[in-house]
Formats: sequence, structure tokens, C-alpha cells
Amino acid sequence: MSTKRWEIDLLREMLSVRTGRKIDFLAQTRTSSSQVTKYLQYLVASGFLVEKIGPDGRSRIYTITPKGAELLKVLEEVLQLLRPEQEE
Repeated sequence: MSTKRWEIDLLREMLSVRTGRKIDFLAQTRTSSSQVTKYLQYLVASGFLVEKIGPDGRSRIYTITPKGAELLKVLEEVLQLLRPEQEE
């Protein structure tokens, strides 16, 4: 299997942050700022995350919604099925 990261794996990593700033998503996914921005916009527009202004009045805080938590659960199940079984 290719080592190229699947889009669903990236979505799972982003949703697993649960609550955080863009920097937290960058650290979790280890990907480019533009790619994280693109996925944050998609996740917010689709109702999987909500975006709020932080206490400093400038930063944006993203929080997973119940719909996002359900998607995270499904993505984890799908990725588990796609992983090859460990040989014993």
C-alpha cells in the first residue's frame, strides 16, 4: 500500500484535534498552512466544526460539533478496515 496520505486520514487527524487554533491543526497534520486552511473551511461549511473568535478578539478557535464527532467515529472505523492486519 502506498505511503501517500489519504484525504480521509487527513480529515480524521483534523477532527481528532476536537478544539484548537489553526496552529494546533498544523501540528496534528504536519501539512501546509494552505491545505489546513482549505480543510478547515470545508469542515466549517459542512457543519463538522464551528469557528469562534478567541478571547483575544483575533484568533479563531475551531470546535468539533456532534456531526463532526460522528464523522470522526466513522472515519476511524473505515481506516481501521483499510489497514492491513498485523501478522503475528
